[in-house]
This record gives sequence, structure tokens and C-alpha cells, in this order.
Amino acid sequence: MAIRKKRRNLKQYRRFKGRALNRSSLFDGKYAGIIFVGCCFMAFLFFSYQALARSSVFYATNLTIDGCQRLNKKKIMELGGIDIHSNLLTVDPEQLQNKLEGHAWIKKAEVIKQLPDTLAVHIRERKPAAMITLANSLHYIDDTGVIFTKVLPDDDHDFPVITGLEQKHINNDEVQAMLAEALQFIHYASKGDSRLPKQNISELNLDDNANITIFLVDRPFPIYLGRKEMKEKYNRLARVLYKLYKKEFFDETAYIKMNYTDYKVLVGRADG
Repeated sequence: MAIRKKRRNLKQYRRFKGRALNRSSLFDGKYAGIIFVGCCFMAFLFFSYQALARSSVFYATNLTIDGCQRLNKKKIMELGGIDIHSNLLTVDPEQLQNKLEGHAWIKKAEVIKQLPDTLAVHIRERKPAAMITLANSLHYIDDTGVIFTKVLPDDDHDFPVITGLEQKHINNDEVQAMLAEALQFIHYASKGDSRLPKQNISELNLDDNANITIFLVDRPFPIYLGRKEMKEKYNRLARVLYKLYKKEFFDETAYIKMNYTDYKVLVGRADG
């Protein structure tokens, strides 16, 4: 009896094992079929994209570039590596924007892509507020304090010049604060007051004692500006210069101290 029972159990085990193997084979075959179909679909997508990426349907034939002053449209296309034959499927607006903003004169670039053929690039260039001397060279600096490029011989030199700073100290917090105040003064002079226009400011010297001294284009005497309250000091200096002009005292003036006291200005007179 025991032998018959063992034989019966063995037959049942073999039948069960056979059915399990059959189910496993079917499952493996089905899984392999799914993988094959998926690979075919991915290959189809890849080759379809490659074909579309070479298609003229998505050429940037409606390419617009605006906001350029210093730079021109041709330069922007060179910087971005784009033209009317660029396929928009291969153009990444964020990547193009970052590439353009890497140029010294470009403060902000905005790129808008619209399929199938439109690419719009808007440029906001940096505007020099002054020039600054560093390492025996002139550089442009904007109104936010960014020193962005050297001044070339053919560039516009009609800007106030900030002097007295060294390259190694330019990132010092106190130097940055003093530089910001000098730029504030230039900003107020840019508002069109004929008594003290920006064009009449020749130099702003920032010294080691954290003082700002101004020199005018047509007057040799120094104007000791001091620090802080740049708006009030600009307005006060404009009034003082106007009075000196009206009374014809310019030739007798040796210096002007804007920081003499909190509310008084000292005008020094030359001997003789």
C-alpha cells in the first residue's frame, strides 16, 4: 500500500510540475512580447523625432529679435547659434537664454518658442552708468554696481569716472557700500537738473578714508561729498553751484565741503 501511495503522489507531482512549467513558459513569452513591442515603439518614436528634427516644417522662419542697441541682430544669432534654418524642436529656450546672458552686454534675455515656426528673442542690454578704473584700465559699471566689460578705444567715454579703488578690494563690503553711494549720486545727476547734470561730473574719487570727492568737468576745485544722504547732498550741491555761478564766485572757489556739518556747506576761497 505504501508503495502504491508513493507512486500516486509522484504522478501527481509530475502533472503539477508540468502545468506550472507550462504557465511559466506562457508568462515568459508574453513578457518578452511586451518588451519587443515596447522597443519597437521607442524605436519608432526615436526615428520619427529624428525625421522631424530635420524637417523644414519646424524651421524658425518667423524669427524676431528686439531690444538690441549695442549689439545687433546678427550678433545675437551668432551668440545663440540660431538662424531661420534652426529647427525649433532642437531649440531649448532656457538653454538659449542662459547662453545669451553669458555675454557681458546682455543683462536679460527672454526667449519664446511657438511651434511650428516662431521664435522670439527679447534682449535687455546693460547700460553704463559710469566708468571705473581698475588695474590701470577703464571698465563700464552699471547702476546696480556690476562691472561688466572693459572700455574700448572706440567706445563712448562720456561718463563720470570712478577712481581710487583697487581690484583686490572691490568685493569688500565697505567698498561696495561706498561704490553704491557714488552710483546713487550719479543717478540723481541723470535726472536732468541743469545746475548739475551728469555730463558735468568728471570724476568721483573714493579714498582710503571712506570719503567721496567729486571733480567737475569745467571746475578744478574738489568737492568733498562725504558719505550717505546722496539725494540731499546732490540737491544741496546743485543749489550751491547755482549761487556761485550767479555771483561769479567760481574763480575764487578753492573747495566745497558738503560734509562740513549736517546742514551746512563750507565753500573755501582761494587766497588772493
